[in-house]
Amino acid sequence: MRPIQLTLTAFGPYRDQETIDFRKLGDHRLFVISGNTGAGKTTIFDAICFALYGAASGEDRAETRMLRSHFADEATHTSVELIFAVRDKQFRVFRQMKHRKSGNKSETGEKIELFELTERGEVPAVDRFVIRDVDQRLAEIIGLTRDQFSQIVMLPQGEFRKLLTSSTDNKEEILRKIFRTEIFEQLEQLVGQQTKQVQEQLRSGQQAQTLLLHQIAEQLPLREGSELAQVYEQEQQNSYQVSQALEAELEHYEQQQQQLEQVKIELAEQLSLARKAVQDAEQHNRKLAELTAKQAEYGQLQERADEIELLQQALVKGEKARFVEPYEQRCTRAQQQMREALQALEALSQRHQHLSAELAQAQQQWEQQQALEPRRAALQVELHELEGLAPLVKQLQQQLLRLAEADQQQQQLKRKLEASEAALQAVRVRRQELQQLLQNSEHKAIQYAELQAQLKQIQKQGTAISQLVKEAAELQELAKQEEGAELSRQQAYSALQELEQLWLGGQAGELAMHLHDGQPCPVCGSQQHPHKAVRMEHMPSKEQLEQAKAEHLKQLQEQQRIHAQQSAKLNMIAAQLQQQEQITDASGAAIAFEPYEQTDQLRAKLEYAQQRLREQWKQVKEQEQQLQAEVEQSKQHKEEQQRLEQQVEQLEQQHKQQLNDQQQLLIRHATISSTIEQLTERIPQALQQEEQLSAKLQQSRAEFNQLNESWKAAGDHFQQVANQHTTVKTQLESQQQQTARLQLELEESKTSYQQQLAEAGFEQENDYIAAKLTAEQLQSYRATIEQHKERIVRLANELELLEQAVADRSYIELEPLQAELASWQSRFEALIAEETQQKHFAAEIVRFMERIKGTSNQLQQLEAKLSLLADLFSTMKGDNPLKLSFERYILIDYLEQILTMANLRLSKLSNGQFELRRSDRLETYGKQSGLGLDVYDAYTGQNRDVKTLSGGEKFNAALCLALGMADVIQAHQGGVSIEMMFIDEGFGSLDEESLQKSIQALAELQRAGRMIGVISHVQELKAALPACLEVNKSRDGYSYTSFVIK
Repeated sequence: MRPIQLTLTAFGPYRDQETIDFRKLGDHRLFVISGNTGAGKTTIFDAICFALYGAASGEDRAETRMLRSHFADEATHTSVELIFAVRDKQFRVFRQMKHRKSGNKSETGEKIELFELTERGEVPAVDRFVIRDVDQRLAEIIGLTRDQFSQIVMLPQGEFRKLLTSSTDNKEEILRKIFRTEIFEQLEQLVGQQTKQVQEQLRSGQQAQTLLLHQIAEQLPLREGSELAQVYEQEQQNSYQVSQALEAELEHYEQQQQQLEQVKIELAEQLSLARKAVQDAEQHNRKLAELTAKQAEYGQLQERADEIELLQQALVKGEKARFVEPYEQRCTRAQQQMREALQALEALSQRHQHLSAELAQAQQQWEQQQALEPRRAALQVELHELEGLAPLVKQLQQQLLRLAEADQQQQQLKRKLEASEAALQAVRVRRQELQQLLQNSEHKAIQYAELQAQLKQIQKQGTAISQLVKEAAELQELAKQEEGAELSRQQAYSALQELEQLWLGGQAGELAMHLHDGQPCPVCGSQQHPHKAVRMEHMPSKEQLEQAKAEHLKQLQEQQRIHAQQSAKLNMIAAQLQQQEQITDASGAAIAFEPYEQTDQLRAKLEYAQQRLREQWKQVKEQEQQLQAEVEQSKQHKEEQQRLEQQVEQLEQQHKQQLNDQQQLLIRHATISSTIEQLTERIPQALQQEEQLSAKLQQSRAEFNQLNESWKAAGDHFQQVANQHTTVKTQLESQQQQTARLQLELEESKTSYQQQLAEAGFEQENDYIAAKLTAEQLQSYRATIEQHKERIVRLANELELLEQAVADRSYIELEPLQAELASWQSRFEALIAEETQQKHFAAEIVRFMERIKGTSNQLQQLEAKLSLLADLFSTMKGDNPLKLSFERYILIDYLEQILTMANLRLSKLSNGQFELRRSDRLETYGKQSGLGLDVYDAYTGQNRDVKTLSGGEKFNAALCLALGMADVIQAHQGGVSIEMMFIDEGFGSLDEESLQKSIQALAELQRAGRMIGVISHVQELKAALPACLEVNKSRDGYSYTSFVIK
């Protein structure tokens, strides 16, 4: 990922919209971000991180609402827009923060967008612009989480050192977030949960087995003397003993079932014989009862013979009447039709008479309306003429209104002309006055600009002198440190000389102990030794002497290091003093700075110069404030003059337009007057008002409409009555013919009806009516007669068969037979109950044996599984001699890879002195171990804790660690492209040599294609890098940025 353009709005100290275009860097991909404390350097990091992840870069700024600018007004939303590239693709992300405006109850304005920039334009990179979808897509594009981004791309102030100096637990948390190994922690938790689950399952299984053994004793009889009863007489039972006893019980119940089966067969035969005797007796008694019932029913049927005969006769007459019935119905219909025809004939006759009279009256009314035709024609002509006058009258009224309106406009325009002339004169006078005032104030504006430039110069000098005062103080402190170091070196040197003297003297005593008379001395060769040296009691060892030499060398190196820092500091101050402009004292003489004079004298001069600059700034500021009011007033005059110029031009144009409007009104007034004169000549005077014309037109139209409607109504009525008279006359003649025809049909139907009655044997019509039956009655009579005949025949046959079956036998008593059957049934059921109980016990025994076997197998499996899981969980959570968890074992591999890559750079930065190594020592108090870091010091040949490194050494080590981590992440995540790195502070703790090597290391990264930005106050770093992003504060407190390319 590589930033291209960053736009901040109302973000942190940036009040307005601030755009940082990284393309201005060109080929300078290594640059410094410089500015005063609090100006907003780190805010640039926060903005990039906020655009990509919705949060700031540092943990101390986790609350995003803190990022909103306090300078912004309510209407401006806090937002960040970032255009960035990933390989050959470019994207634009826009993230706007919600905030609550005064008067609102809720926060509004939240917005997020993500586009891919292509040759065709912007293409949405997600389907919906919602935070979750955009964040997920950004994570896919960049390939890094926010934690990874903060550790290898954005290195916030002080936070990227945490990985170096933190404890094992803290490192584990950091590496877990970066390499996403929380799955291994979750796996550990899952194994722990499974272990607890298996423990609970084992406990539940054991309880279930105990409960099962109790259920066996409760649900199975414990036979006296049985093996099962003996087992349960013991205080404790185990599943194996119970299983063996149940097998013996099962064998007992199987033998019992075989014996009961033989007895059941014998009882079943006796029970079958007794049941058959009862069934035979019951069947004989039922046949006797059925014979008696059927004999009674046969007698009842014989008694109904006369009734059936009468039904037969009625059925014969009814069937004859069915043949006569159609002729009766025809005669009835003819009579009804004749009555209806006579009624219709009478009604038509009356209707014909009434219409004849109404027709004569309608004809008379029609003739009267025909006589009024001349009046209707005259009214029609008059209406046409009046309607032709209507548009002329309307036009006349409109012209009269326009004439009155033109008169009114002439008066208004006259007043406007007078007012505009007065206003134009007043503006011209005021413009002349302002021109005179502005000529007098031009030289004051020049003085004010010169004072502002002088203030900026004093402020710039003051900043530089303040920095030099600080540097002088540090130089003075270094001088004190050098004095202390020289004292320590002298003390170490004195101690070393004393030890050397003692050691040499001790060596003479050691040599004298081995000298004997007659033997030559190894030093002088003499064989006489009259004054041998005495052996010392507390002679120092060679190791103590070497240790003193090392201490002296260490103190000497420390003194040299401090002296080198002091020289570098003094050279830097000298270089900066040469660049400073002259500063005068109270007398006006220039203050002379001698960089290599006494430090306290230099510091005093610098502080005096700082005081003089404050006094000069105050004096110039007072003059600037005095002129500011006059300049501001001059600006107001100038603005007013510009407004007046515009106003004069507008007023002149307005006056010209008003004169033109006046001429146009005069022409319009004359035209309207001419039109009115022509119209009054064409319209009668009595009709020149629209109300008069409308009244006359309404009156004539009403009379014409009335006459026309009366004429039309009379004609329609005459025609309607004539049509009705003709229709009714035709209907009357047709009805007369229909009535005559119906009379003939009636006579014919009566004759046919009488003839059919005689042929059917009915002497009178009443006999026929009495014999008539409905179809349902005929069907019912037939069915009753047939059923009676069939029942007689069937009962006769059934009686014959029953008499043969009974064969004169009497009723059999059932109670003795049923009592014997019940006795055998009771004995059989008792046997069945006993057999069922035996089978139930046997089945329960089998079921209990299977359950015991199943629970025993399950408990064995759970015990084996629990043993495996407990060992696995103990190992995974770090309960082992190395105090090493499974997740930490994985993280150690990542850490070793990071250390390998980090040491490649650290070796160069430290001249081969330091190498980071993973510590194998166990933490105290049983804490988790494995991720601690030591540093191997090539000078001492020993490992020591990284916390013992100096501030500059820690910075170098942490920087190398971060770069190594970036290499490892890129190696493990092939899709990740890390083309940028931002580092916040830390270079101020480096000496000159380390600083140069750090710059070289960053330059190598830059040559490898990375963009690297460094926040630092170190002037050497700012001077050494080719480009600078300067962050400045305005006088109102908000910030702005600019690129400086060398």
